Amino acid sequence: MIEYNRQKYRVRDENYSTECQKILSEIESLYARDSIFGYRNSGNLITGLKVIIERNNEDYNKYYVSNLKRFEILKERISWDFVEPYSDFEKDVKLIMKEAESCLEAINYSENKKSSELIEKAEELLNKYIKETKLIDSVLRRQINSRISKLKTIFSDGSLFSLKLSDKIFRELELLIETNLKKHEGSYRKLVQKIDILHRAFEKSAEFFSPKEKKEIQEQFAEIEKIMNSQSYEKFEDARDLLDVIDVKLSDIAVHKEKIISGNLKKKLKSLRTRIWLEDWDDVNDAVKSLLEQANRTGTLYNLNLDKFNTDQMEVQKKKDIFDFKMIVKAKNYSNASVLLQKADSMISGEFYKSDFEELKRSVVKGRILGSKSKSTDKDVPGKKKSSVKLIFYSLMFVAILVLFIYNNRARTEHDQNTALKYLDVIETMVYSQKRQNRPVEKEEIMTRINFPTGDMEILSISESEIVISYGGREYRKKVRSAN
Repeated sequence: MIEYNRQKYRVRDENYSTECQKILSEIESLYARDSIFGYRNSGNLITGLKVIIERNNEDYNKYYVSNLKRFEILKERISWDFVEPYSDFEKDVKLIMKEAESCLEAINYSENKKSSELIEKAEELLNKYIKETKLIDSVLRRQINSRISKLKTIFSDGSLFSLKLSDKIFRELELLIETNLKKHEGSYRKLVQKIDILHRAFEKSAEFFSPKEKKEIQEQFAEIEKIMNSQSYEKFEDARDLLDVIDVKLSDIAVHKEKIISGNLKKKLKSLRTRIWLEDWDDVNDAVKSLLEQANRTGTLYNLNLDKFNTDQMEVQKKKDIFDFKMIVKAKNYSNASVLLQKADSMISGEFYKSDFEELKRSVVKGRILGSKSKSTDKDVPGKKKSSVKLIFYSLMFVAILVLFIYNNRARTEHDQNTALKYLDVIETMVYSQKRQNRPVEKEEIMTRINFPTGDMEILSISESEIVISYGGREYRKKVRSAN
């Protein structure tokens, strides 16, 4: 008779056990005939038995063993005696744990599977309880709750002797609570903050590590998470050591990262000289210098980019200025139109100040407007007609000057507004940096580090919440981001 031991083959489910016994009986029947035909046919049955055993083992580990391990760990973390009156946590978790245990005791993988959801609910309750009470360490948590349970028992007894014993337990409880709070603040909370800071720093710098280095750091973070899930103040120190290793790696890569980012930024800035007016470029260049100085001093590289300066809009504005000018020149048929258009075309892809462009626009009125190509001389033109031509000429010249004045005034206003907003962005970034470092807002330091345009700009007020400046006779405000 073929031996069949459910414990040995870990066939825990009744359905799997029935299938195995059925196949074994059929194999025994074939072997009993003692024939080649019987032995040959038993091969298919043995293969089928192997498939069933493998499927059983998979379900056994997935639905029973894994959930049983989670359940045992959970029991260990709340392994104090529950004494009435129960706390809200004890009352809720006791009911769920009892139901989960019943599912795990069932000789059925479908029932074992149901325990997973129940264990997850119990873990959520425990995590919520830990967060509210700050009882992170499972040993301290058990010790504190055990003494609370003892006090409940003493108070329910109500004898004088029991009440005398309570004084000692109260002192022990007070000492344990004090110890837990100290370790929570000194060992846990600061550790969690450091994990968060280094994890975000790694995500921003991951592309600068080699694949091997990146994998090593990811494995170290996984190990840190495993340690933090241990719920042991003693083991948390191992996580601190791993964080120090990661911190060193991030510090080493920061120098390399800063060189790459600042180098790319300078290349973009250089190529930008031909695409925007040089007045705008000078403003952006000064602001970028301040950002680079700040990055060298603080090590923060997240804001080293040109996004905040709206350079795309500056490029569009330069092209629009030149395009509008060319359209006017073509429409008016000025005598020096070809020269003006050629000069305007050179400005599209060249390094020019807006003041150069304004000078080009002023040269329009110096050109002679082409009239009719009549061969008649001044003597042939009546005096009255000559006066009319002069009047039209001076009128057109006056209109052109007026249009240029209005256009220049509007362009200047827009330029002032853009410049003020750029400096507001730079100042806000510096104030935000000071806030994140828990430093007081220092107006003098900011003014020293930023080259303000003389005369027109003034910082009216600066605080942790708002910045107010004056530029070109107008007031501008900007809220400061929260450092939390």
